[in-house]
Parts: sequence; structure tokens; C-alpha cells
Amino acid sequence: VTRTGSTGSLVEVRLRGAEANHTLVIVDGIQANDTANGQFDFSNLAAEDIERIEVIRGPQSGLYGSGAVGGVINISTKKARGPLALTVRSEFGSFNTRELGARLAGGNENGYIAMSGQIRTTDGFNISRVGPEPFSGFSRDDDGARLGSFALNAGGRIASNATIDMTLRHVNKFARR
Repeated sequence: VTRTGSTGSLVEVRLRGAEANHTLVIVDGIQANDTANGQFDFSNLAAEDIERIEVIRGPQSGLYGSGAVGGVINISTKKARGPLALTVRSEFGSFNTRELGARLAGGNENGYIAMSGQIRTTDGFNISRVGPEPFSGFSRDDDGARLGSFALNAGGRIASNATIDMTLRHVNKFARR
């Protein structure tokens, strides 16, 4: 796992010594790699909805094509089960880091819906060894970031042997470099 800078910067996973664009990432059965360069930026992934992560490496990853030479990372999100429930959480930390997340989910064998949102902000810290020093009277060179994400997962039974599922994900990220 490599990160190219401060919080919010590009995060890549390399399996078996391969480049990041040789690791296929699948989220809920949908290929999530960037179509332009074949990479997946893990800094865009909020952990709010993740239920399970499976990693396939070795010869069986070849079944997924040339984009999976290094391996496959299969990410499954939480499913909506049981009565409609709302979960809200907040976190606070150093460097003025704040996170707020909410999830509304419920369903049964006939239909389900799950919505979640998360926003994380941080002022960051000065990762450079040169530049303005803290308390020097100059403006700080902090490398802050903001990540907002929204996910909607819904579906239902349309016949005794057929179901329909829908997944919508939106990520908005800003990182100072």
C-alpha cells in the first residue's frame, strides 16, 4: 500500500509486486478501476459501508483478465436487513480532524434500501521539512483534505425468480498538496 502524499492523496495497492493498474478492484460486483489508467484510488473509499474485503492473488486472478495480473480485491458492502434503522456516528481527532457518518437501512426478502453518507475533514500537517514553521509568524503549509461520500443501494423482488438491484456511489474529494 502506497500513499503519494498527505491525507487525501492517491493511495494504491500493489499485489505480488505488480503495478497498481494490474490490481483489479471490484465493489459489489462492479469493476471500479479508473478506465483511463486502470488504477483504483483507495483514498476515495469510505469504510462506512464495507462488510467484507476478499483478496485473490496467484494464478486464479488470471480468470479476471489482464487488468488482474497482480490480483483482485473484491469489496462487498453491507446489505440492508431487518427493520428500518438509522445509525449516526461522529469522530474528532488531532489536526482538527472531524468525521460524521450516517446510515439508514432496512429490508426483507421482498425489498431493501440502504443509504449512507460520510464526510471527513482534516487540516492536516506540514509534511515538508522546508517551508513555514509552526508558530513562526508565517502561514502554515498544512496539507488538509476533505472527503465526502454518498451511497445508495436498493432492490427488490419483481417475480418469484427475478430480482432487480441498483447501486449508486458518489465521492467528492479535495486535498491540498
